[in-house]
Amino acid sequence: MKSKTPCIVAVILVVGLLLRIFAFVGVLGSDDLVYAKHAYSIANGTFHIGADYHAFASLRTGLLLPVALLVKVFGPGEWALVAYPFLLSMCGIVLAFIAGRLFFNEFAGLLAAAVMAVLPMDVRMASQLLTDVPAAFLYNAALLSAYVGAQRETPLRKVAWAVLAGAAFGASWLTRESAVYVVPVIGGFLLWAVWRDRRNVALMLGFALTVAAIVAIESMVYWRATGDLLFRFHAMSRVAQEFSAYDTKDLNNVAVRLSHRIWVSGPKAIFITPYFAFLPLIALGAVGYFFWTRQKGAGFPSFWFLASAVLFNFASTSIHRYSPLLVLPRYLYTIIFPAAVLAGGWLAALLAGSQPAQLPAARARQFAGIALGALFLLTSARYYRGMLKIGPGSQTERAVCRLVSPSDPLYTDSRTRSVLEFFWRYKPATNGHDFAAMRAAEIPSGSFVLINRERIEFLKRFPSYEPPQFYTQVPAAWGQKWHSDGAGLYVAP
Repeated sequence: MKSKTPCIVAVILVVGLLLRIFAFVGVLGSDDLVYAKHAYSIANGTFHIGADYHAFASLRTGLLLPVALLVKVFGPGEWALVAYPFLLSMCGIVLAFIAGRLFFNEFAGLLAAAVMAVLPMDVRMASQLLTDVPAAFLYNAALLSAYVGAQRETPLRKVAWAVLAGAAFGASWLTRESAVYVVPVIGGFLLWAVWRDRRNVALMLGFALTVAAIVAIESMVYWRATGDLLFRFHAMSRVAQEFSAYDTKDLNNVAVRLSHRIWVSGPKAIFITPYFAFLPLIALGAVGYFFWTRQKGAGFPSFWFLASAVLFNFASTSIHRYSPLLVLPRYLYTIIFPAAVLAGGWLAALLAGSQPAQLPAARARQFAGIALGALFLLTSARYYRGMLKIGPGSQTERAVCRLVSPSDPLYTDSRTRSVLEFFWRYKPATNGHDFAAMRAAEIPSGSFVLINRERIEFLKRFPSYEPPQFYTQVPAAWGQKWHSDGAGLYVAP
């Protein structure tokens, strides 16, 4: 197989590339537009550190700086925004192959790469300007580098791999602060590596010093800009307290809800989310299979996967009170990579050939492997069908930006307006206005009014938001210029 491996990897990459183009999302109009605006301001030299003390987006420089560079070169277009996460998603396929081959064998590496190439979660998120894909890739690279460094013989090589691992982990921290939640995983491995071989002290120290240097440099930048050496930590704490979902101070009110989150909804979201094509559940089965068969090389990826799952289920968002993490699918992205590696290793073990004397058992294993692969592919195909139906993000804004110019007076909600400003490439003459709490009589004559019901329904979740009084019943005198199932563009008389 070795002679064919490069060709097979190339085919897997082409399939992964085509699927990601097929499932292109682009602008969503949520967190991605906040990142886009910050990246654009960095590219134009108008970004001010510390201007948004309450916001998390301006702190994630590991994402903002690469995107700002692309925006500087190519302008604020959709592909300039998503090129960086898209590239790292493709690199994740190669990284899965390397990990599968490292822990198991070449066949396992190919299967792990194939899993990452077609996984709906990764395919869909590759073309979204969010922190999840880049942060997870960098963390995966850090942990793999630490593992490889622990296998090296000379202190110089250990230090070299430690610096590489520390730099990748530091970049993950700069991209998304949730990197702190996986510190016990990589820290536990480094302590075990030192216990196993005292020469790995160089590996642990090199990693720790590299990460500390990155955090120190970041803190100094914030100190010079804001006067607060711990600016990012304080901002993170403020955000965590403001958006805390669970408060255990009053146990009589939240004990049932809290226990349900920890023992029911949390594990269900981690292991049985269809959006993952049941990959974590397959990985859990792989851990049991490898433990039963004492599979060589499976210990580290099994520890990686299980420790990450336990941390994301039980960790707290606050050190002041116990507040479990939100278990939204994209927040659990870190567990996907070790799950794919374990799935590749398990499928390779099940599908591998055997001696004639063991043929009946081998056929049973192969049938189980085919069934698992079919389950994964069929579940994935279901989501591909949904992706085709949904199409790219911000369909309403894509249509309206061609009908209305930036200088035209336009009244709409704040989210829709921010998406239109991006599609208009942040032209300074943009004449958009937020119509929150407005009445029809307050709309100036001749102005365009864009009612995007999906955006308004989202904003209504916030207690402080008051929708316009006319969004459910448009005045008959308004002329309709364009409409879709959930939106309409009108002209006030």
